[in-house]
Amino acid sequence: SCQSTSTLNKVGETSQDTIQESISESLTAKIQPVFSKAFEIKPHGNSAPRTSAVYPRRRPVSLAEPFEPGDRAVYHIYYLGLLAGEATFSVLPFQEIKGRKSYHFRVDLETSRMFQYIYRIKNSAESWWDFDGLFSHRFEVMFEDKRQSKKLIELHDQAAKKSHLWSKRISRELGDQEKEETRPSPAWTQDGLSALAYPLFLPLVENTLYQFPAITEGKSWTAKIQVMQKESVRHPVVGPVPAIRIHPSRVFDNPSDAPPGNVDLTTWITQEPRRFLLMLEARTKFGLIKIVLNEYVRSGKTLFGAKQM
Repeated sequence: SCQSTSTLNKVGETSQDTIQESISESLTAKIQPVFSKAFEIKPHGNSAPRTSAVYPRRRPVSLAEPFEPGDRAVYHIYYLGLLAGEATFSVLPFQEIKGRKSYHFRVDLETSRMFQYIYRIKNSAESWWDFDGLFSHRFEVMFEDKRQSKKLIELHDQAAKKSHLWSKRISRELGDQEKEETRPSPAWTQDGLSALAYPLFLPLVENTLYQFPAITEGKSWTAKIQVMQKESVRHPVVGPVPAIRIHPSRVFDNPSDAPPGNVDLTTWITQEPRRFLLMLEARTKFGLIKIVLNEYVRSGKTLFGAKQM
């Protein structure tokens, strides 16, 4: 512990990437072989089904496929009207877990050069999401700011209704912290990233409330998606865009798990035939945070953004 913390403090002697690699290796070593085998990630099409569990097919038949491998969406993050950072959402090639075809999503987020002087954040998250069942198999997060580095791995056993968590944090103030636990979880639960993708597959009927279970860092919560209405929203790059306005919220099973402070969220999703997250506004006690889609690229072609105009 002392050695890891001192390593974090020796600026210039050890890169942050080296610290992150050390955390990842440490967590991977702690995952029991039975879990490593059960949740092994393989290329799609190269393995036979390895599970006897019967999973439902929950993806709608009529909805146009929102994602294709190779998709890349770049979002600009504004705080109090200033460009605070950028988030890139990538759809990687299909993979398999438990012999089942799965999406592989990744999000990379980093504060802008200007905001790094105020508070630097570098965050990546990956989700392996069942193609037919639309539920999470595996979720990983790497978080870094000027005070700490943290890695989290979650494995969701949907058939057994259990979620397994491993996390490790190296902090200047708090030293090393490790966590390992198994908790019951509802069937067909989402993770912190797939919870953003799943609403794109819902009917999204106006004036309708949808709910689904999710779990992050071992904390179970219910996502609530209140669909308001279809409307034209003004996008700063392309102008008016037909969208669906929704109000998402979450209710934690254990109220003490809820983060402090109230956050009022409003999200706009593009209308069919191709749905994707267009814009999100979060009103907090610290001010307005706005996340805006700047560009969506598929197969080298800009489907949305300034280059399309």
